[in-house]
Amino acid sequence: MTELDPAGGTLRKLFLNTTGAFGRLNTAFRKRWKRIVFWGLLGLGLVEVLSISAAMEQLSSKGIPADIARDHFFLTRYTLNLVMDTPTIDRIEQTTNSDYRGFEGRCNNIGADSLLGWRNKPGIACSFLLPAGGAPYSTGLLWSAFDANGFMVSEPGGPKHPRKKPDGVFRIIMLGDSSLAGFGAPPMQSIAGHTQRILNDQKKKTGVGPTYQVINAGVGGYNSAQQYLYLASELIYYQPDIVFFFNGWTESINRHGHFSDSRFAYMRKSKKFKPVEFSSIQTKKHRDYSAFIDRSYTLKGAAVILKNALSRALGNSWDQTGMGYWAWKLEFRKNWKGFWKAVLSPLKKSEKRPDVAVAIKADLDPRVLRVYEENIHRSIMQSKLEGFKALFVLQPVIGVDGKAYSPEERLWVDTKIGKAKIIRRSSFYEKARPLLSSIARENADDKSLCFADMSGVLQDVKKRVYVDEGHLNSYGNRLVAEKIIDQFRECSFLPSLPE
Repeated sequence: MTELDPAGGTLRKLFLNTTGAFGRLNTAFRKRWKRIVFWGLLGLGLVEVLSISAAMEQLSSKGIPADIARDHFFLTRYTLNLVMDTPTIDRIEQTTNSDYRGFEGRCNNIGADSLLGWRNKPGIACSFLLPAGGAPYSTGLLWSAFDANGFMVSEPGGPKHPRKKPDGVFRIIMLGDSSLAGFGAPPMQSIAGHTQRILNDQKKKTGVGPTYQVINAGVGGYNSAQQYLYLASELIYYQPDIVFFFNGWTESINRHGHFSDSRFAYMRKSKKFKPVEFSSIQTKKHRDYSAFIDRSYTLKGAAVILKNALSRALGNSWDQTGMGYWAWKLEFRKNWKGFWKAVLSPLKKSEKRPDVAVAIKADLDPRVLRVYEENIHRSIMQSKLEGFKALFVLQPVIGVDGKAYSPEERLWVDTKIGKAKIIRRSSFYEKARPLLSSIARENADDKSLCFADMSGVLQDVKKRVYVDEGHLNSYGNRLVAEKIIDQFRECSFLPSLPE
């Protein structure tokens, strides 16, 4: 390039001017970087403080105590909670003898298990804004606590139950899903907690009978397959006198294999559907864990697992900041998701993914009845081998209980999703009731076995008993516990219990 080339001279000048400008900016930044960092951090801190204040105001309006709210955020957890009283957290830990791990997403109280699929983590307490499947009216603090064995705490102090049954103790083990576990009421006001108190109160009044110990072995999401595996692999060593099986809600949900319905049609078309063998023992979660372990042995799979783990950890940490929590978690998440769905929906083929409510109506795989039947028979065999008495019941749940619902309960019943789920539940219960009666007739001569349809025990109750689509409040749990004790009497399962 020569000096006679005007374009070259212009470019050279532009380059020199640009580099000079960048140099001056760099020099100015080096002189002022401390001030920039200071005011930047101060601004971020101010935004974080304001965000936490807004989030805590939102939480308090929903019935969450101040110490629980403060404990959720990094900033307040390591400052305010260290110098201020934490009465709610102290009460949870002292009454349950467990370690409080946090509010909502901060607490992970469920762990993977190669045999059961998942299980409760022992010695942990958590609190939640809503129970699983909650509805808008289910406000306030809900919490759970597991003892050193991983059982939901049923009595103050959360004592560890020794496997060897103490002398003079009559032990009842209750198996079921989250409704039996008590999600919807404080742990000691679960069905198991009420049952133990009622039985022992009767003993105190009469002075007759043993001391009753009721173990709450309910786990969220468990159906008859996991209940049987839990019993056969572990619970039999606790020497139960009675084992109580509480089924129906999760049993009506297919967790064992893919099947041909509208919900999976789009998966087959998009080549995401992989047919699997149906099993009455292994759930889809078992297969997911096995696939996860297999992937971890490959370089690509391990990299993907690491990426997902980092993403979850960072997302969880972001939720524990004021900026990441209050608006996203409590108000705008659904609206934001709805906005993006509306934006992207024209780009997707409308026939690819069916309406959720329509899919749920068709979501009852007839094989779930086979799951239920086979696991009842397996549990019966275990009863005969180990010598305990067994009571199998169909549980009450919204849509199949014949109850006249309160205005609060109708908020879920009248929704599109609620109506669809009720259709699926009703289809299961219509088939499960005669199945349970048939099994009862087959075992009529065995006095150690008892069967009952308890789905209608709440039909005459006018007050609200459900906190959402199926979890019971304390009042509902007590009513069910009283009916269970009546059923124990009818089956002649309880020793020396006066009428």
